[in-house]
Amino acid sequence: MGKYNYRDKYGRLDESIDNVAFFSALSATAYDQRTRSVYTRTNPAKSHGVIDLKRNSGVTKNVFSGGIHTGSIVTEASANYNYLHMIGSGMDSTIWNKNINAYGEGSVWQNSLYFYDMTVRHISQPLYRTGYIFVGCTIYSDLSGTKHSCKLYAKTSTNGGNSFINVPDAVLSNTNLDLFDHCKVTILSSDVSGYRNNFVAFNDCELKIGAETEYKALNGNTEEELRADFVARCEAQSITVPNVTDMGETMKQGKWIFSKNSCVDGLVKKDSALHNYEKRHLVYFGYSFDRCDAIGITSDKSKSASFSPVYANSSLAITDGSIALASNIDVSQAVAGECATNIIWLGGKYQLNKLDIIHNLPIDQGVLIDSTPSLSSVEVNKDGGIVPYSNGVHRAYIVRSKDNQEAKVKYNGVTYSSAVISRNNIFNGVAGVTSFVPETSNAIVYEVLDKVLHSTVQMRIVNKIPSGVIASGSLQAGYWYFVEPKLVSDASGSVTYNGITYPAYSSFVAEAGKSTFTLTGNVQLRRCWKDLYNEADTDATDKAFWQNEQKPKWFDVLPNDLRCLMSLNNAQQAEMQRDKAGNYIASGHPDFYNSVLAMSGNPGELAFPIKGAFMQLRLKITTQNPI
Repeated sequence: MGKYNYRDKYGRLDESIDNVAFFSALSATAYDQRTRSVYTRTNPAKSHGVIDLKRNSGVTKNVFSGGIHTGSIVTEASANYNYLHMIGSGMDSTIWNKNINAYGEGSVWQNSLYFYDMTVRHISQPLYRTGYIFVGCTIYSDLSGTKHSCKLYAKTSTNGGNSFINVPDAVLSNTNLDLFDHCKVTILSSDVSGYRNNFVAFNDCELKIGAETEYKALNGNTEEELRADFVARCEAQSITVPNVTDMGETMKQGKWIFSKNSCVDGLVKKDSALHNYEKRHLVYFGYSFDRCDAIGITSDKSKSASFSPVYANSSLAITDGSIALASNIDVSQAVAGECATNIIWLGGKYQLNKLDIIHNLPIDQGVLIDSTPSLSSVEVNKDGGIVPYSNGVHRAYIVRSKDNQEAKVKYNGVTYSSAVISRNNIFNGVAGVTSFVPETSNAIVYEVLDKVLHSTVQMRIVNKIPSGVIASGSLQAGYWYFVEPKLVSDASGSVTYNGITYPAYSSFVAEAGKSTFTLTGNVQLRRCWKDLYNEADTDATDKAFWQNEQKPKWFDVLPNDLRCLMSLNNAQQAEMQRDKAGNYIASGHPDFYNSVLAMSGNPGELAFPIKGAFMQLRLKITTQNPI
């Protein structure tokens, strides 16, 4: 398998003009400011420890891999203003645990530190002649600085357009387009009058209004019912609620919207009450402009577009609203939990823009959602197994232990330890040194394949399914069947199979020895694909149909970059491009970014958005991942 590369595009980066360096949590190459230009995609600097960026001037941009970044950054504005940009690989992918040591000389020089597209777990914030800007970040503490398009899990200042989530003591401020999701919010009389012209959204919140002593949810379910209860509670506290007119609509506190079940972790659901308000008033609330379709997590296998226990292995426990490692799992051991959705109908052929995988897995313990390995599965031979530095590329290696004790090896005269806390567990191959010496009998060494630490999920997506409508007869074991309404405008009706009633748009896999079904109402049954689809299978069912179509093959993809390569580099082709082994190439494949970036020297491949009509998702939750 080839090596993974950094993304071809980062939203705040233009590599043709920017002074940029790349950093990785799995690199062993120490950073030296004097040779900044050598820290490229193929030779990133290590991100842990102290990164000395002192005496920068102008704009410098730094791209960080996924994983946890510890230590500190030292920077100083001395001869000019210093604009230092830290660009992550995405929320919940890049985890910032680094301190900041910033200095400014003279009377006017100023540091401006920008953080983009990452989760900020911990950061020290010296404020002397230093300002902070956070964009597209997940933040868990009260940080100083400007914040836009962020997910905020603590009471903190806001500049508008952020989502506050599960905050136990939230307050309002004089900003626009903030969203409070499942928060406890104090609302004062001065807020009602002073912020009446500010757009503010509340979803499933508990409010404490005026002199009320407890947080309480609003009564009602609809926008109108919830607004009426808000007004009544305000008036009970002698708070006058003004009429506000916007877009021809006059309502009490009309630029505030109260809703239930309209969000998923600070992201507005498509066609929810909150989304409908946005469409009427031409606004967007919260950290993202994307409007989502929620994929369910349920114990009910008949629910459409959802994960359920029947399509998961024994390492996972799935209950309503939760996917978790099973109670008997020891995360210190190698485990691979796996679960898949049933078939998701996309309402026609649609382009996918983003998958928002919300989780609270213990990343610090190496537990991740990731379907692709960061390390080679083959142990490196101590005698001659190390590949030295060549063609400007360092091959990196990581020390692991065969048991729960510290392991050590000596390479090129230096001892490396498996202990993560010491952050001395990774080394580069150097010219002329192809062997290492185990200093403890439990030492094992693996090559690092993914210095970027991409976190991937799997999907399979097709443009169409076999056209035949199944009204009667026997079902074929091992195949997926989709319950299709005869008319999109009338989704009444259901299919009963094996004692379970499946409504329109749901799906199931037929079991051996259970081939009969009954139809009720305005639905029909469609055969989709074999659950264990394999092109080499001798089963002739639908083989001719799939010959020239996008096939129901699983492939790896980054949730925040849903692009692929197309056959013949042409969007008009039916199928994605394949690698030599026949696997589809999308953003989670090691060839994808290397091809788009033309790393081979040949003209770069074009990247196309992933499109389709019927889809399944699969999550792999694995342990012992490098961090």
